[in-house]
Amino acid sequence: SAYIPVSGSNSDGADAQTGKGARSTAWSREVSAWALEQLLAQGGIAAGDADDAEAPLVATLILNEPSLQYHAARALGIMRSKAAIPELIRLLATAADDTATLDSGTDQDPAFVKQRREKDELIAQVASALSRCEALSAKDSFATLLNHRSQDVRKSALYGLLSAKHPRKSELLIGMLTDDAAVVREEAARLLGFTGDRQAVQPLVALLT
Repeated sequence: SAYIPVSGSNSDGADAQTGKGARSTAWSREVSAWALEQLLAQGGIAAGDADDAEAPLVATLILNEPSLQYHAARALGIMRSKAAIPELIRLLATAADDTATLDSGTDQDPAFVKQRREKDELIAQVASALSRCEALSAKDSFATLLNHRSQDVRKSALYGLLSAKHPRKSELLIGMLTDDAAVVREEAARLLGFTGDRQAVQPLVALLT
């Protein structure tokens, strides 16, 4: 994961272990979401327990705590939660709007660079979760993310085109064969192999020469 909770004192001076202060509460939520994510990834949660965790995880998506949202989104993606899809789509749109504002900043400001990187990581994770949830209603969002500045976001969006059954998935994947990032080009080529679409043959042959 991009965000790994680290214990210690919080920015408001409250000790994370005492449970005092608003930041301590936020830190506790973050660690809980991270732990659930790890248990789900390792197969350590039974189906019934996962069901109990689903609604609380979905509820955390509305909180303006990017690291918490990141872990909750990943956990819900592992669960392939259909109930989470509307909130994940809303979060994706909100995060994308935030990054548009961040684009006006300067790369010379370390705090700005860190904030933008974390927001990009969140968008990539939410897109990945929606892909795993096979969110058909997110197909237009995936297409839009193909133009995102982050190669990780663009790569996550590629999977979404297939899982959401985008009607232009082959055309869009072919277009990504010329992406600036090699990892995106390679993934687009690989995913074209799963489309069963004849129009992918010539573009793929062209890459052999």
